[in-house]
Amino acid sequence: MPEEEAGADDAARARVEALGQRISAALGRVVRTVRTAPVGDGDRAEEIRELERQLKRERELAEELRQWAERLKHRLRRMSRRYEVRLKRLADRIEAQSEEIRRLRESNRTLTEELAALREAAAGAAVDAERINRAMETEIRAMQAARASEIAEIDHLMAELRPLIEGKAGATEAAPGVAGEAQDG
Repeated sequence: MPEEEAGADDAARARVEALGQRISAALGRVVRTVRTAPVGDGDRAEEIRELERQLKRERELAEELRQWAERLKHRLRRMSRRYEVRLKRLADRIEAQSEEIRRLRESNRTLTEELAALREAAAGAAVDAERINRAMETEIRAMQAARASEIAEIDHLMAELRPLIEGKAGATEAAPGVAGEAQDG
């Protein structure tokens, strides 16, 4: 998802740059035309008025683009903050899961030791009720640790799915004038 948003942002920047270049070129044409137009020439006067209208339109478009770029910049800042918060939560979850995994490994190690001792006692035909009890308690702790680890993983998955389920995916805002301007080429 972040890659798609980054791609959309890159595409938007490219459109803004292309429109900026077109505006600069149009302004350059207007300036050249105004400088070369003789004063009082009726044919050129209409051309100058048309160029002034185009210049006004390009300035309005430039202002819309500036405002759009500012909104995009604010949106990117908000997204960045959201991702920082999300990254912190993920780091906390990973730390919690790591602790659960450590407990699970310790319980499994203890369980393995207890079962080995129980097998030795059973092989010698001397069944020790206390040893069987310890092995059962160790097995219960191992199962509890495994369950806690699974719960932590499920919590992590639910936290990742919750925004998708609630429909919090934002729509990309279109740049003003981009659709028509990009086609005018």
